[in-house]
Amino acid sequence: MKLFCHYSTTCFSNCYLLGPEEGGDALLIDPGSLDSQLLQLIEKNRFYVNSILITHAHDNHVKAVKTLLKIYDAKLYGSMPYVYSFPLTRLYENQTYTLSGFAVEIFEIPGHSADSVIYKVNDLLFTGDVLLAGSIGITPNSYTRNLMINTLKNKILPLPDKTMVFPGHGPITTLKAERSFNPNFLEGIP
Repeated sequence: MKLFCHYSTTCFSNCYLLGPEEGGDALLIDPGSLDSQLLQLIEKNRFYVNSILITHAHDNHVKAVKTLLKIYDAKLYGSMPYVYSFPLTRLYENQTYTLSGFAVEIFEIPGHSADSVIYKVNDLLFTGDVLLAGSIGITPNSYTRNLMINTLKNKILPLPDKTMVFPGHGPITTLKAERSFNPNFLEGIP
């Protein structure tokens, strides 16, 4: 498996590309923008994007969908019914899906947005704006903040230490680091 991170300077967000070593069907996660660097990354590795995973439908994570669907015959996946006017295939928690040859699990994590999810592929978590290195995503109020923190504690933090976290913004981290240093998960800190 090959994994690439692409940082969009127009959307200030991370996009991730997963594909087989030899090229072929690939997954694209949270395509905020499609620029020449991302297109070259896809083409240089002989990938064909046929699955696009959306962690949540905020513009800075989905803007490239319109253009990507003109280039690739890709299917959109997420927890919402549509992105712009494009239908998504709904993925459900507690199930494993095979997408572009990868086993993908989904965790519903409400709080940042009603449609926020985390995708797990092997020991890799693609967290969108829910879990960031040393932080969590912005929420509209304290109720949704506490809901998101508690859901992360119950569903995500019990995963193995070596699990890598690929957030929608900022650097990559691990669950071990987040359990140890993220102030939102340390006891006694509101």
